[in-house]
Amino acid sequence: MAKFLDSCEVVQTVKPPFPLTNTPRKIRDAFGNNLEPTSDQYRIGVETLLALPELYEVSQSGNRILAYLLSGMRCKAIRKAVPDLRFAVSTSDQSDGTTEIMSAIAEACVTMHHWSGKNCRVKRKAIIDCRSKSQYIGYHFHDYSRVILRAPKVQSAWQTSTAKKKIVLPIPYTDTIACILGADSAFLREADEYMQNSCVFLIGCGKNEWGSARLSPDELSHYAPAALQALRDHRYEIAAVLREWWSGAEDENQWAAEIVADARASFGSPDSRYISVTLDPKKLREAVAYRVLLSFLDFVVERGWLTAEQADTHRAGAKAVFDPDPIEEKPVRRMEQLDVFSEIMSTFLEDTSTKIVPLGERFVKADKSLGAYREIGGEKFLVMPEGTWARAYLQAARKAGFETSFAQQANWERELQKLLGEAGVIKQPSAGSRYRYDIFDNGTRDKTYVLALPIGK
Repeated sequence: MAKFLDSCEVVQTVKPPFPLTNTPRKIRDAFGNNLEPTSDQYRIGVETLLALPELYEVSQSGNRILAYLLSGMRCKAIRKAVPDLRFAVSTSDQSDGTTEIMSAIAEACVTMHHWSGKNCRVKRKAIIDCRSKSQYIGYHFHDYSRVILRAPKVQSAWQTSTAKKKIVLPIPYTDTIACILGADSAFLREADEYMQNSCVFLIGCGKNEWGSARLSPDELSHYAPAALQALRDHRYEIAAVLREWWSGAEDENQWAAEIVADARASFGSPDSRYISVTLDPKKLREAVAYRVLLSFLDFVVERGWLTAEQADTHRAGAKAVFDPDPIEEKPVRRMEQLDVFSEIMSTFLEDTSTKIVPLGERFVKADKSLGAYREIGGEKFLVMPEGTWARAYLQAARKAGFETSFAQQANWERELQKLLGEAGVIKQPSAGSRYRYDIFDNGTRDKTYVLALPIGK
């Protein structure tokens, strides 16, 4: 192939305008005029952008979207340091609210869709809508992102036409944002290699191997309409801020290397027992995105578009999502512990819905009561058939979140009664650990095992 190309005649040189800027340097005002953005407009853009964590009731969703789109603007440099890293967010939620929000974010981040280069034109959409695909109309990646060339007039012995030949080639999304709506797996496979160096929001798309961060419909169900309207009203201010962020690093590769190194260091160093360690790529992506967000906050403070106090508030919110303080581990409470037994039995006695037969009334098994109050030796007891108590106790222990592996051993209820009897918590027979009592008043004392809990007079 190389020899063949060397022998070909060069009839035209084409130079696309790479890198493709996401927005013009000038922004459009309310009257349609293109003007250099002012400091106040930059501040509005920063304020609107940093309001994304408050967009949803679940702050994790907004923080993750913000951190990922900021990472997408410098994605190529980050992936030089970590080639396998991808910033993609997916959700199965196809509601109008989610579609409108994700589309509004993409439109605010990217306001340019056409570029002109030497002997070529470039078209690239921020929103890739595949929802209208049918068996008759299919979509390909170059329908949304392409460079259009027109070959010059060439005549040869075998070609008599002098018309220019239109050539369409796909171009990748690099350091930008894209929102894909309703794409199937075939389209995502085709787009895979072209979208690795960008942040992508996948809304209601088919299966893929992009390793995206998933947001459930519940996480996106409640949003602030005012925040959505602000995204639409101040899209040009947001775009201006992101353009400065996109081009603001003096040495982007060094910046990315420092971000990734700091993210890796946050996991700690393995000891000498390990020969090699592989970090979870999803955890590493979260750590990188978190540090990109912190770097952005430093950037806007340095530019004077945000005060240090305001930045500290946003840092605290991001830390709560990406790097929360470790939760103090509480001691495990087990169902066989005496205090757990007392707590569960107290709930039985205090719960008015628990069926307990009053003192002096007949206990009938068909009534499905927990037990009956009985007086034994002048002391009042709650007497419960062994099987009935065991089932109710295990169910209550599981519902309360206590550790219940004790119940996995055979005859666990007998072992627990032995522990309780030795501690004097329940009534214990003179011999053995299982107490017998004629709770049915039918002369079956010798084969009726019960648990008798003293409750006072």
